[in-house]
Amino acid sequence: MREMDFRISHLNTQKNLEGIKIYNYRDFDNVRDFVKCISTGYQGRKPIEVYQYGLIDTNPDALVESIQQSADLFSKNTGILLRGLFVQIDKVCINDSAIIKSLANEFAKYILYRGFILKYIIYDMDSYFVIIYLINPINYVDGSKYKTNNTDVLEDEYRCLCQCVNYIRGNCTEYDFSTLETYPLPY
Repeated sequence: MREMDFRISHLNTQKNLEGIKIYNYRDFDNVRDFVKCISTGYQGRKPIEVYQYGLIDTNPDALVESIQQSADLFSKNTGILLRGLFVQIDKVCINDSAIIKSLANEFAKYILYRGFILKYIIYDMDSYFVIIYLINPINYVDGSKYKTNNTDVLEDEYRCLCQCVNYIRGNCTEYDFSTLETYPLPY
């Protein structure tokens, strides 16, 4: 099997590491529209998996309501209200949707572990998989914001994905999120 070839996309931050894209939204109406659109279809495709951490309701509006409540609770109604993280994985590297689902879930745990509620959606494209993470950028423990303009965040996310891939492939028996120091643990 070939070495991992994945791209993580962050747009609107002028940061790019191995193709990482982030979409940042600053208006609740745009957030609501984007979440509904991504949750139901992407580039004419239906999702093969939709999962969320920190939310009970599976309705697409649940994430938006969570963001609104966090923003109100911590007085963070300005700035970025939704972070969209896109991970693209070439099927030459991994062509098994079960492995992709495991990878998506393990990386989601990293984001939740840092105190951020999220939803992820997986799409099977013709030559690659896309995992889209929709993240409430307000930490549910202390109200701190997800850092999006920091190169260290991108590098930590990339290293985390590499750890998750190695774990899923059986190259290691465990991984340690605490080695990724961009965010101190919220507890």
